[in-house]
Amino acid sequence: MLYISKSGAIVVGVFILPWYQQLLGASAFGWVALIFSLQTFLIMLDLGVSTIVGRDIAASENAESPKLIWRAGEWVLHSLYLILFFLSSVAYIFFDFYLSFLQVTLCLIFFWSLTVQNAGQSVLLARKEYRIAALIQAAGVLARAIATLAALYYYKADINTFLFVQVLFAIAQMCITSAACRKILHESIVGIDVEKITSVAKSIFMKGRPLVFFGISGAAVLQLDKIIIGSFSKPELLASYYLAMTLCLVPVSVLAGPVAQYFQPKIIRSFISKDILLSEQQIKSMLTILIGVVALPSAILWINREIIIHAWLHGQPNSAEVAHYAGVLLPGIALGALGYVPYTLLVAGQDYRAQALMSVFMTVCTLAAVTFFARTNNILAICWAYTLYHSISMLISWARVFYLKAELNIPYAARAAAYAFFLVFSVVVVLSAIALGKNIYYS
Repeated sequence: MLYISKSGAIVVGVFILPWYQQLLGASAFGWVALIFSLQTFLIMLDLGVSTIVGRDIAASENAESPKLIWRAGEWVLHSLYLILFFLSSVAYIFFDFYLSFLQVTLCLIFFWSLTVQNAGQSVLLARKEYRIAALIQAAGVLARAIATLAALYYYKADINTFLFVQVLFAIAQMCITSAACRKILHESIVGIDVEKITSVAKSIFMKGRPLVFFGISGAAVLQLDKIIIGSFSKPELLASYYLAMTLCLVPVSVLAGPVAQYFQPKIIRSFISKDILLSEQQIKSMLTILIGVVALPSAILWINREIIIHAWLHGQPNSAEVAHYAGVLLPGIALGALGYVPYTLLVAGQDYRAQALMSVFMTVCTLAAVTFFARTNNILAICWAYTLYHSISMLISWARVFYLKAELNIPYAARAAAYAFFLVFSVVVVLSAIALGKNIYYS
């Protein structure tokens, strides 16, 4: 069901976006691309609300606490977007905007509704309501895309039509998610304790401050590399790099994400209840499945990258270059997926500040390397920099778990790491044997 929840975004990215561009034209579609990019960016910069709400509700043993946590998280997001609306209104007065004030307002409403809806998704996942969460997410994304496409085709193909339909369906999805949360948490709107919610909201804001830097650094390291390369290198080099990076991130973003969503609330719950045996079993299960859904597809793609990429790009002249870059990027990105496990343990232990500091440090180092190599058009070196980024980030997270294993009461950390090493080593051995056999066969 969690994989089904990802299907909507895949359908939109592969099939719907080209139709948007055809109906709106290149100029207007540029704004659509920017709006979607800002949407992704702002959801990552939700002050850590979705992470904290999901973690605290999964860990809660009090029947009343989840209701307060969820409502308090929403209040933090409402306050954040009221501030953003005020700042954008002031900015609109003093600066020239390409969009009208109505369009800017609609964009903010769109971002707000999806960010609040994302927090509601965290509630549903924390309560292990995977089917409801997946159906709402997949249906919401698809309904919004199809309705927008129909409006652009049959009514009027402009940015206003796009924004109105997107906002209308985003608000509907937010309301449906909210209704599902109320039902799951058995919440009644009557009798909400404002004083308690305000107190919990302050606590969420204080705990979430380090996660703001975590979100900023994560968004920066995944997005600014293209901007930096585009500033210093030739457009054709950027195109090859962009295609290689996009393809290599698919196994992690599409295949590993649902595994993490499924196991995180379970591991957090067993962590809080101090059930060491269950925690170790769940972590080993998570590692096994991550290897299955990430390492194996990545291995198949890596071995056959020239054939697959040539077919994917319909034999474009840069196919060989894209395959060359993918050959460097893919192993590091696939290995980085194992970082989901220590990340889950550190979230369970509320080790937010250290994660933020590590993320900022790694981001600064990586983007500095990207800038240095982009100035000399050395895209292959940038690929190696990102392979190292994903690999070292994963290792640092595991090292942090080892450092805190006594404090967090996770004596099984060494066994889990050894099990992960065994799985990775097994895949590498099999992969090397297949690659060697393939080379011998073709020789």
